[in-house]
Amino acid sequence: MLFLALSQWSEAAHRRKFALSNSIEMRTKQTIAIIGLGDVGKGLATALAKGTDRVLLFDENAKEAENFTANLLKANPAYDVEFMICAANASWEADIIIPTVAQAELPKITAYIKEYVNQKIVISIGNTCNGYALQELLPNVKVVKTFTNEVSVNQPTKGKMVDCHIEGSETSIVENVVDLIKTIGFNPVVINPTKTEIIELV
Repeated sequence: MLFLALSQWSEAAHRRKFALSNSIEMRTKQTIAIIGLGDVGKGLATALAKGTDRVLLFDENAKEAENFTANLLKANPAYDVEFMICAANASWEADIIIPTVAQAELPKITAYIKEYVNQKIVISIGNTCNGYALQELLPNVKVVKTFTNEVSVNQPTKGKMVDCHIEGSETSIVENVVDLIKTIGFNPVVINPTKTEIIELV
């Protein structure tokens, strides 16, 4: 259901692409690695492929990941997506890493990528990955926590964007993630972690 909802919202984001084009064009093209291709990872990959960034895809089930990537490119050969055989290589090439593996798998996957992600942005998806645990496992990265109302994601209201809450300690990094959240098709709501209040980034 979550994959379907993300796909639906990615279509909405695609239709809004013209309205967002000015802000997207101002942002330098980035490389984003998605580590784990369950429902959430596939939904994110499908949405981000429709943006302007390069998207690297890794899953321990290499055959499934390769087939999923091939299907994305078959749907649109212009997508800048690539299947990666190694999580470490994907993380080394990426500017932003998004782990979407189960919580129990986090220690294993972070051990693989730890030496390749220093000072990079790592986005935690609140419904699948605990951001505080991720920061402990990867102390030298810049973790940005994101989460949505799971009920809203699974049951999106027609014509209404679902809020995605974002928490990070550096404004420039949070702004970067805000752009990605818009590309995916959610409404970014930034939370100030020091004051526990919602702030707006235009």
